[in-house]
Amino acid sequence: MPRFIRSDESKVRQVLLNLLSNALKYTDEGGVTLHVDCDHVDRSSCKLSFQVIDTGQGIAPSEMLQLFEAFSQTESGRKSQTGTGLGLAISRQFAQLMGGDIKAQSEPGSGSVFSFDLIATVADKQDSLTMQSARRVTGISGEQIPYRILIAEDTWENRTLLHRLLEPFGFELRDAANGQEALDILGGWQPHLIFMDMRMPAMDGHEATRRIKATDQGKAIPIIALTASVFEHEHRSVLEDGCDDFIRKPFRESVIFDKLTKHLGVQFLYESVPPAPAAKGHDIALEALQNVSPEWVTRLCQAASMADSEGSLSLIDEIRQDNTALAASLCTLVNEFRFDKIMTLMSSRTNPQKSIL
Repeated sequence: MPRFIRSDESKVRQVLLNLLSNALKYTDEGGVTLHVDCDHVDRSSCKLSFQVIDTGQGIAPSEMLQLFEAFSQTESGRKSQTGTGLGLAISRQFAQLMGGDIKAQSEPGSGSVFSFDLIATVADKQDSLTMQSARRVTGISGEQIPYRILIAEDTWENRTLLHRLLEPFGFELRDAANGQEALDILGGWQPHLIFMDMRMPAMDGHEATRRIKATDQGKAIPIIALTASVFEHEHRSVLEDGCDDFIRKPFRESVIFDKLTKHLGVQFLYESVPPAPAAKGHDIALEALQNVSPEWVTRLCQAASMADSEGSLSLIDEIRQDNTALAASLCTLVNEFRFDKIMTLMSSRTNPQKSIL
């Protein structure tokens, strides 16, 4: 395996998390295995192949044909009453954009095998050393008004992520779970900016945006679309509806801050944070974790092992008042899908001798 590659980190992470979390969700006995292999296409590129193998419920032949269709779920998925049926469809689109594809093999009662491959450019260590250090927002520059922001988003996780990201900097926030609620709030509250999810029940973001922009009040409000779509024609569609910009899901906090600067002129203060050695980072985390109970650590580790964003954020909320800095750091890891780091930190808390990796 190459030590370093150039690829779309967010898409690779989302595809793997989706395949692994599905396998865990539908496997009651046995286990889930991840295999990774590499074929070098030439000196500068390679084909990475991933296999997620589970011993779970399996999928009926009649359902295999529609497995990767948007809003389509298997019988086991419908019984679990979780998800929208978009996960595999979006994952396959991401894989194809990266020069690969996703395939599935399964038999009822005998588990499933999901294969995912992509084409990546081989990089070297020097390439990784020249990457810019992470820039963490530490505050807002000077005296700026408390901007009002409306978050129109039906997904609890995304609303919570934006709240935890923006509230510490003095933004006034209100939520809407669908387009109609956004219109109702707009009638008595003048936001400076709206984050608008495009897919919502009752009234979607497309219709809500068109109605808002049709009013004198709404014409002056920047609307930023939140969309999971990777297709250029859909991005053009949201702009034609009246949105001033768009952000792809899953979004990173740096993108949110950049959009606020672009559309509201908010000037953030940044701290340059060079990548810290793993051992030092774990030592600091272990010291902070001494103030939380072993039972809480176990529960968070379990939530992270299932890639459960909502459960992890809910547990982090329990310690926020007494451990503000630790809670903020853990939220960042959840928002960046770094459940692997959370599990390592929690394991180090219960087994201090393993804290240096």
